[in-house]
Amino acid sequence: MRMTSFKLATSLSVIPLGMAILCLTGCSSPSKGVANHYGNNLEIKPSNPLRKGASENICEIFRDNPNWFVDAHHSYRRWGTPIAVQLAFVYQESRFVANASPKSSITIFSNKNSSALGYAQALNGTWDDYVKATGNYQAHRTNMKDSLDFIGWYNNNANRKLGLTGNQVRELYLAYHEGLKGYSLATYDGKDWLKTVADQVEDRAIKYDKQLRGCSSEIVAMVNR
Repeated sequence: MRMTSFKLATSLSVIPLGMAILCLTGCSSPSKGVANHYGNNLEIKPSNPLRKGASENICEIFRDNPNWFVDAHHSYRRWGTPIAVQLAFVYQESRFVANASPKSSITIFSNKNSSALGYAQALNGTWDDYVKATGNYQAHRTNMKDSLDFIGWYNNNANRKLGLTGNQVRELYLAYHEGLKGYSLATYDGKDWLKTVADQVEDRAIKYDKQLRGCSSEIVAMVNR
């Protein structure tokens, strides 16, 4: 039986970021009857592309995009999902492509009729729920800060409603993919491919966490400049 949680770095160091705080480490099922899909009317701007191979190392990801570290840290402080877990979700969902969608064949999922979009592959209805719950009416799925905050918000709901913690990465991803109700009904049973993906997300979170422990001081110094 595979372990469904792992120990992440949890110690915090307070360092001026202008004032930055260092945290070593730190889709969703659609709603029905939602008419407006906030952010869809905004122009999608290209993301800052990562260098080839950078997505395999969280230190390289943050060296390319230091602001993403700040965004991930803010999401962690607000919702509790560790930084390494947030980035592992983004890798799996979009490979860090801002306007990724099932139609673009960026993700592993092939449901071309899905409304999933952006870094976190949030569905229209679930994104609307997030916007209304947080009051962030300017949020957009192609914005990394908003996407990381969405992931934190969703996992916080999984914590409150399902009792899942930020370290239960495999279970959190299953709930993220199947929806909270779907997870509670164990709709992932019989989907061996999905369980394999969830294992991969957990493995990547562990790898990212170990990497971040080794470069956290450098990244904080970078964002403090």
